[in-house]
Amino acid sequence: MLMKNQREEIVEYGRRMLTSGLTRNTGGDLSIYDRAAQTVAVKTSSMDYMKIRTEDVVVVDLNGNKLEGNGRLSTEWPVQQAIYANRDDIDALVHTHSPFATTISALRLELPAANFTVSRAGGNVRCTEFFNFTSQQLADSILEKMQDRYAVLMGNHGLVAGGRSLAAAYDLAEDLEFCCEVFWRAKCVGEPVVLSEEQMQEQIQELSKYYGHTNK
Repeated sequence: MLMKNQREEIVEYGRRMLTSGLTRNTGGDLSIYDRAAQTVAVKTSSMDYMKIRTEDVVVVDLNGNKLEGNGRLSTEWPVQQAIYANRDDIDALVHTHSPFATTISALRLELPAANFTVSRAGGNVRCTEFFNFTSQQLADSILEKMQDRYAVLMGNHGLVAGGRSLAAAYDLAEDLEFCCEVFWRAKCVGEPVVLSEEQMQEQIQELSKYYGHTNK
């Protein structure tokens, strides 16, 4: 079986994503890129996370040609393809429909450093305009907004988080959902105090110093 371990990870983290509230129903995506083999394991489209089996997870090449798997390739494959083809520091992606990240994206706001944990994304998390979820426009906009970042808000849609591993991408998605909640709650009371760029860079260095690369 091609990418057996990676496909098992996608099944496991897909169920975690559903039970933790990072998505609803069949929404969202997970994928892992094997750079040596030039293949990608992608969550099966439109299938209940609790019913997805290892053999259902799709394996494709970077051109999207299906190599193995019983399921259908994600409709948001252009986004994953664009990132894997252009970012050599990202080998896994998690796309969520989590409520607070989606709320911020509906407001078309970026997520600023109202909480220091945002530094795990490399800085403020930018937000795209709204584009059809199957479109190349969305893929291009995400790639642009993710420059020097490990995450992006998709306008009126959700969040994409990346990392060297699926565990890292998932942890980042969870952390940013918390940061979006903090930002939203603070906005309900007043105007959040945002950390300066200097403070953010200091946090990034400290995280690297004590925890290593936070997106591994």
